[in-house]
Amino acid sequence: MTAAVTLLQLYPDELGVAGDQGNVMALSVRMRRAGIAVSVVQHSVGDELPAEPDIVLVGNGPVSAIRNIYADLQANAETLLAYSRAGVPFFA
Repeated sequence: MTAAVTLLQLYPDELGVAGDQGNVMALSVRMRRAGIAVSVVQHSVGDELPAEPDIVLVGNGPVSAIRNIYADLQANAETLLAYSRAGVPFFA
């Protein structure tokens, strides 16, 4: 394997109701088949975000789930914006 990629999945338990784990799996498998090492980091409420993810994946969920993650999302907003400004792609 020649490169390494870190996939960051935000709130998989709350925002993973539309098969979003399948997106993570599909990206991981395709990258590994292309000879790219993949690390998947799942961010849950209260966790620390990784310093330098290569791709951020965001799923979808009901309003109640969004309410449950809102405070954590707000607390991490600057870091997520910094990722975006640095060119990290968001797959949502």
